[in-house]
Amino acid sequence: MYQPVDTAHDRWPDGIRRNDTADAEAICDAATHPTMRFAPVKSAEQQSVLMLHRTRELLMRQRTMLINALRGHCAEFGLIAAQGIFKVADLIRILEATPGVGIIKATTLVATDRRR
Repeated sequence: MYQPVDTAHDRWPDGIRRNDTADAEAICDAATHPTMRFAPVKSAEQQSVLMLHRTRELLMRQRTMLINALRGHCAEFGLIAAQGIFKVADLIRILEATPGVGIIKATTLVATDRRR
């Protein structure tokens, strides 16, 4: 029967070179100890919920990166808006009112949601 090892308490002493052979030997040695902690096997439902949370977190990070990059590029043209997801609409209004920044307008409108 497969039992995943709980790696939360893994400690490698200084000076030990890690490689596959050393790792396998250490795992076999640790598994024979009576105080060995095993992690419970997750069900498919638990794994799918974790996957959903990780995906949502990734999308939120990417959205933040996109907005920060957009704010930075607009700042190079002197167009400044407050930070935050809810201030993107203000930045879009500033872009719409500013002549001569057509490529930024196009990029902004394609890359962001126009909710106001």
